[in-house]
Amino acid sequence: MLLIALAGLLLPLVADAYSVRPHPRILITEEMLPELRQRCQTTHASIFAEVQSLADERIADGRRDSRYLSHYAFVYLMTQDPAYLDYTVDALIYNVNAGYEIRDEGTGPGRISSCVLAYDWLYNDMTPSERDQVASRFVDTVENDVPSGNRYAWLPDDDYWHYALAIYGDGVADAAAASGFQVSYDQFLNRFVPAMDEVGTYGSIDGYGGKRTAFMMCFAEALYTALGEDHRGDCSFIRYSGDFWMHRLRGDRHLIRSPGKWNMADTSLPIYFSYFADRFDNPFWQHQANHFVNETDDWGRMDAWQLVLWYDPSNPSQAVPDTLSYSCTGSGMTYMRDEWDFSPGSNTVHAGFFCGPDLVGSRSQNHFVIARGEDNLLIDSGLRYSDIDDHYNPYYIRAIAHNTVLIYDPNEDFGDYQNHLYRTHDVPNDGGQTDSDDDLGWVHYPHSGTFGWRGEIEIFRDMGDRLYIKADATPAYHENKAGKVVREFVYIRPDLFVVRDQVIRTNPTFTTKAAFHMIDRPLVDGPLDVIHGSLATGGIFESAAAREVIVRRGDSQCQILFLSPDETAGKLRIVGGGNASGEPWKQNWESAHDLTYDPSTSYEFWVDDRNWVSCSQYCEQDHIVGRNEFPGNEAGDWRIEIVAPDGETELSIITVVKVGPDGEYGVDAELIRNVTAETVVVTRDDGSQVTVPFARGDGQGMNY
Repeated sequence: MLLIALAGLLLPLVADAYSVRPHPRILITEEMLPELRQRCQTTHASIFAEVQSLADERIADGRRDSRYLSHYAFVYLMTQDPAYLDYTVDALIYNVNAGYEIRDEGTGPGRISSCVLAYDWLYNDMTPSERDQVASRFVDTVENDVPSGNRYAWLPDDDYWHYALAIYGDGVADAAAASGFQVSYDQFLNRFVPAMDEVGTYGSIDGYGGKRTAFMMCFAEALYTALGEDHRGDCSFIRYSGDFWMHRLRGDRHLIRSPGKWNMADTSLPIYFSYFADRFDNPFWQHQANHFVNETDDWGRMDAWQLVLWYDPSNPSQAVPDTLSYSCTGSGMTYMRDEWDFSPGSNTVHAGFFCGPDLVGSRSQNHFVIARGEDNLLIDSGLRYSDIDDHYNPYYIRAIAHNTVLIYDPNEDFGDYQNHLYRTHDVPNDGGQTDSDDDLGWVHYPHSGTFGWRGEIEIFRDMGDRLYIKADATPAYHENKAGKVVREFVYIRPDLFVVRDQVIRTNPTFTTKAAFHMIDRPLVDGPLDVIHGSLATGGIFESAAAREVIVRRGDSQCQILFLSPDETAGKLRIVGGGNASGEPWKQNWESAHDLTYDPSTSYEFWVDDRNWVSCSQYCEQDHIVGRNEFPGNEAGDWRIEIVAPDGETELSIITVVKVGPDGEYGVDAELIRNVTAETVVVTRDDGSQVTVPFARGDGQGMNY
């Protein structure tokens, strides 16, 4: 492409004047084929066998689904067996004539249409008539559907560049292809890359992270293979994404849950680590790639041809990096651990803390999660089935579903939503966070920009033995109820967390509480009053005397201590469990268990006098079992709420969290308060003490 440099940006000079390589050119080139075929016969033979077996099975079944076209075409490129060519071309023509994938996001890697890949990869072996039948449909896309409007930041007219790169230079619609591609090209370099770098400077992003990462790397890779332009290192989001994924790994190598539409990002770790490690010569990412590729349960046959392209086991590998934490200022995502141990039965303590822009509307500022090994202790609650059911909008994306601060103003209006039956209902008042302020987002650019303003992590410091975060979530709460909501989060390695929430509420009667979610029923150290339900099965319970909670999961436990200067102030609430079944409602259902509970009278997703069950459209046994589909993504059945006392507008809610093996002796803690500081003194069972001082007022944490 003819380019000029202007203000540091690369801008196309002439829309219809760019030079593409001959077919194939999208992700695969003619020069790459000898090495790829060699890989399929040697180092990657077992991986390629998975691609071929998938293709053979689907062809035997007569499947012409567009999603398999790239697999069929890849097997032909590697084997040169004409049977694969004939079947793929027939399926390709069938799909384009049926309109599949035309003006769609595509199902290939990074949303590259499988139709486009099949056309490009098989072009040299297709007849002129076959090419014309396919290309003519691509022409319809790039010629008649002119890109316009405000597209998603993670989808910069990708359905145009796919088809434009495929047909440009083929003589069917070069001007239209160039024009369509120009829009996507400009958007990628001048809007999409800056947008991703804005919130994902070091590769982190919310629950859509897998799709964004796949799109970024595939667009950049396509520019490299088709045009010879290497923009892969220009974007810090791409360059550091491997670090993001690596630091999200718990001790069991499952991703810890992040807030967002899909808490477990829609991603393939074997592919991503393979790609990032190879492109950026990173031995730590290569170590993860080696693991995930060698563990065949971590990838499927749909992933296999990408692994042939991007996995290189000869790259240097190193297991343990020199950092135990990760922080991305723009996205507001941080991860921390006590060690890098991925051995079987690892008891690595792993936590994540979040305060930043959220691209899919999750009200989760100052939320955190904690796991030990494979055991989820403090979690992100809820489970996504659909954007339009009676769980997603009323519960899943609300602050009540996260480990955050809630301030209940009885007059606050959170708007409405439309459910799967196209009925409009009010969003319940959970006392939580409101929508982002888009105008303020630009004021705070680049920390928010187009994604609105909801607060940010102001301070992140990892000092080795302890880590300190100060995050201001005040903009996430309506100004009528809160003038300040700041959380300080201290991690004392290996096993201790101290959390201080400073809140200024506009009305001293607004009920203010800190919520903590868990899977199994917590144990408390005081008597419980029954507000709803039954102590035997589940409901809502309160205790004015309880100050300690024990959360157990697997081989681990989590001790939570509620500290206050007045031992009689505040109270503890427990919410969750089933009631109508007459049996304890447990999260870890087995497939053999019957559906025995009535969601309308259970409490695991209780907000504003109703249980917003996670399968409200349909509640069948496989949906209940599906809650455990991913080990890091289990939905919670219980929460505790530390309720601050009424009477003052300015509050300090302090909790101590001790993580360890199940049955371990816990810790004692006391709060020492004076004019200038609030100091938490934690005493371990061996008599040793840990002191965590906080400054009074608006100062940052003392000694940090």
